[in-house]
Amino acid sequence: MSIGLDYLPQVGSLLKGLGGLITGNGTINFLLRNSADPGAIRALLLTNIVTHLFGISADLLGVLDETLTEIKILPVQIVHLFVGIGSIVYLSKFKSQSTAV
Repeated sequence: MSIGLDYLPQVGSLLKGLGGLITGNGTINFLLRNSADPGAIRALLLTNIVTHLFGISADLLGVLDETLTEIKILPVQIVHLFVGIGSIVYLSKFKSQSTAV
């Protein structure tokens, strides 16, 4: 499957590194899913927002410099938006619940 990049060892190494970071981010989300620590939840949600904002930015820059194609990054963009916007929504609800107490 081609994503618009020539597969060079350097590209493979970069993609594997990014896959490791994404897997680590998903792991920490899973491990903190039942946390009662508001500081940990806030940090997790902010990390999700920043991570996915940078992910969207990097992908769009890749389209602008014609390294990536729009249609092939669409599934990745959907994930970035789902997790990023979901984190923003949950963080806003979390903040309003913690200030109401």
